[in-house]
Parts: sequence; structure tokens; C-alpha cells
Amino acid sequence: MAASAPPAVAAAAAAAEDATTTADAPPPPPTQPSRTTYRTTLPYASCYCEENAYLLIKRLLLEQQQQHSESLFAVFISNPSRRTPIWRQRAAGQHKGGVCLWDYHVFVVSRRGQGTDVLWVYDHDTTIEPFPAPFELYCAEALRPYPPSDAVPPRCYRVVGARELLATFASDRSHMRTEDGGWSAPPPPWPLIAPENGGESNTNMLPAFLDMRRQDAAPGHLLLSDQAFFDFFAGGEGVG
Repeated sequence: MAASAPPAVAAAAAAAEDATTTADAPPPPPTQPSRTTYRTTLPYASCYCEENAYLLIKRLLLEQQQQHSESLFAVFISNPSRRTPIWRQRAAGQHKGGVCLWDYHVFVVSRRGQGTDVLWVYDHDTTIEPFPAPFELYCAEALRPYPPSDAVPPRCYRVVGARELLATFASDRSHMRTEDGGWSAPPPPWPLIAPENGGESNTNMLPAFLDMRRQDAAPGHLLLSDQAFFDFFAGGEGVG
């Protein structure tokens, strides 16, 4: 996972910042889940968001005693150009609202705590508080609108249920290798991720999960706009 912030997106970030008004602010966050998993206790490796999300889902499933796994989702964000603006990211600091132009990003959506109508976003790389963040707050702050272009198309999403992710996802970290055989970011200390179903035919499923052109490239629901992503959860399709 790599980031940049070209002038066009920086300008869009400034415009989005200026356009924010009190009327647009999300409602106060509801009470957090009683068994909140704090960021400081979670395995984390910078630039390996897909592995952070995978390990978080395993931990949340364990905390839930293997129940209601359909209420946990990994969300893969990218687009055909692999240039996807996301705001309030730690890698960008405070510059222009903390906007990063990621080639892709992955976070977790959980529906638990105060009933099935409450959604939480676990993004290890966000500066949004609290952690996890209420879904509405995260969408308003991190997934801000921007003027799409050929260089920076609209965001696309692949939403994958917890069980599907654990059964099928694998990464050999080859996308983080440099031409000289080094690493573009230090690799995590934990072992490579392999599918829990024992399949070894493909040791690197990340490109398939990031394929935002074909629904059948990988498991999950392919959503081709911000609105489709918001509607997926607001409409109840993400209800466990």
C-alpha cells in the first residue's frame, strides 16, 4: 500500500474542507461497544492494511466466540487507476485534512454492541477518534467527495464477509518488493497469510480482491461508487 498527494487531489481536499459546515456534521457518536478493541493492543504494520484487517477480523471473531461472523466485513477500496483519495490518514499528518492518495486501502466494518443498527469502522491508519469510529462519522470524514477524473476515478469497493475472507485470502507480499529485492516498507513480523480452507493454488489473492472491474474476480460484493457503498450498509444488506 503506497500513498501520494498530487495537486489536483490536494485542491479537492481543500475544497472539501471549506465546504464542511455545522449542518453537515454527523450526529454525536453512540456509545461504543462494551468490548472495544483498542488500537494500541492490535497487531499493526504500516502499509500492510490488508494484513492488519485480516488479523483484526480473526481477533474480533474470537472475542465474539465464533458467532455472528456475517456482521464483520473487510472493505477493500481502490479503482482501476489505483489512485484513491482517503482523508484523515495518519500517513499524511494534518496537511489538507490528512488526505492520502492510496493505491488501495482496507479497513473493517463491524455491526455489534448496541444492536444490529450500530456500525463501527476499524481503520488502523485513520486519525479519527474514537476508535473504532461510528460508520457515519468515518464516511463523512474519511470518504469525502471529490471531483473524479481519468487520473483519479471514483472509488470502488469490495465488501467481503469475515468467513469468506479467512477462507480465501492470501498474500505473499510480493507487491511490496522493490526492484532490487528489498522492501518498500518493512514486512510484518507475523507469518504470511494463507487461506484457512487449506488451498495453496494461489498464494497471492490480493490482486484479485483489488480487481474493481469484475465481480467474480474475488469473493464479496463489488460496489462501484461511494453511494453504493453507503447504501449497502444503510439498506440492511450488511446486517448480520
